[in-house]
Amino acid sequence: MQFENPRSVLQAWLDAVHSGNLDAVEAMYANDAVLIPTFSRKFRTCAESRADYFKQVGSKPGLGVEVLEDSVTSQALGGPVHILGGLYNWYNDTAEGQNVVLARFTYVIDLSSDGPIVHHHSSECPAT
Repeated sequence: MQFENPRSVLQAWLDAVHSGNLDAVEAMYANDAVLIPTFSRKFRTCAESRADYFKQVGSKPGLGVEVLEDSVTSQALGGPVHILGGLYNWYNDTAEGQNVVLARFTYVIDLSSDGPIVHHHSSECPAT
């Protein structure tokens, strides 16, 4: 699947996460993409380890991600390569109510690739 711009990649990733379609999530990443995930200390550098991470995260009831639109920045690095960054809230349901985790994200995106995400870093924002 080809994408017009970095925001369309982000939207497709959000749609795949929200639908629980782990195959579609994994298809967003290049074969050798690096994922530094929000909820794991392990760097995920192959399809199997990325799939394992999203399987674990995706098992949470009511899982979703909401981008804080005013925070999103995009930088063109030349040609089809872009950096997209910003803030998003990960949320899921718990016995105590909804759990919300604010995290910052950075994607390196190659629009010429069928797996356009070549690097994805996400980390929880500190409380202060």
